[in-house]
Amino acid sequence: MSRMFSWRRNGKFFNTGKDPRVTMRKRSGTLEISFRSGGRPEDYEGEYQCFASNDFGTALTNKILLRVSSEETSLLCGLRRCWSQW
Repeated sequence: MSRMFSWRRNGKFFNTGKDPRVTMRKRSGTLEISFRSGGRPEDYEGEYQCFASNDFGTALTNKILLRVSSEETSLLCGLRRCWSQW
């Protein structure tokens, strides 16, 4: 059974592959944003939502509002909950 994760930011598809500061773990859907090599953390503030799909359908997390205040931020995707880890 194949599974796929995707993210939306402020209601729009968030293409994690186009931003060098962003990585998404394929097995868990965890989104990691790193500012160790520069960048403006406030550019990533906003409302995020994770979508998880498999052969049986699609589930989505509650929307979370992210306010960045550290060098690295992870958004963890779970089918029942979603939270940020500092």
